[in-house]
Amino acid sequence: MKDPLIRQKLTMSAFALSVLAVRMVWPSLQIDMVSIGLIVLVILPWLSTLIKSAELPGGVKIEFQDFKTAIDKVADVEPTGARLSTAAAEKAFQSSAELDPALALVSLRIEIEQRLRKLAKKVGIIPRGSLIQVTRQLHERGVVNEKSIGGLLELVDLGNQAAHGVSVSQDVANSAVEYGPRILGMLDKKLLE
Repeated sequence: MKDPLIRQKLTMSAFALSVLAVRMVWPSLQIDMVSIGLIVLVILPWLSTLIKSAELPGGVKIEFQDFKTAIDKVADVEPTGARLSTAAAEKAFQSSAELDPALALVSLRIEIEQRLRKLAKKVGIIPRGSLIQVTRQLHERGVVNEKSIGGLLELVDLGNQAAHGVSVSQDVANSAVEYGPRILGMLDKKLLE
């Protein structure tokens, strides 16, 4: 099976279908909200690539599509883009993602803000204001384009959400490990220009 999650999807669907079948065998067990919930559980894993997220009681979940959309907005990031100069930083991303998916996103958020503030200082902007003010000034001076700023601010926002307890999927953590060094490398490159 090519998709590593396919086994989990099949297991979840098979379990929900078997519970539904048991409920259907006995007519006294009518189709109720539990049955409908089980049907939703059967269908939901297969729709994961089509839907942005499923909000369930008890919290919000950051899904991969949010992260991917933010990365796509950082127009200067390419598959062959600049890599982060220190291997230690990449290792830190990987170890934080393994420990806690939220930690990887929070770590990326901190690194992005530090680099944006250093970049602002380099071009003569006093980086004391909010990050939004700093990025607006960077854009006004032509240092970073509007689309990239939007993507970077979305990544910072996702990191803020993770820092405040919003659940983060392992896919998002893996993406932070994969794309984080490229994004930071792009900012490092601007710092060296």
